[in-house]
Amino acid sequence: MDVGGASDGNRFSGGGAAVACAMGVVGGDLHNPEKEWSDLSTVKPRIELGRKVLEFIAKNKTN
Repeated sequence: MDVGGASDGNRFSGGGAAVACAMGVVGGDLHNPEKEWSDLSTVKPRIELGRKVLEFIAKNKTN
């Protein structure tokens, strides 16, 4: 699914690879050295999300 954005995953998905994107911590003002921020309270839930996605993929692998 094309969703736009500036993720490095766009390079891989453009080549046909499946990409899971936008599962990182909550934050804002990206790439601004004076204002960029991350909400550290979202680290653990996002790691758990990534783990669950990988488990789902592993359990549903067809080949």
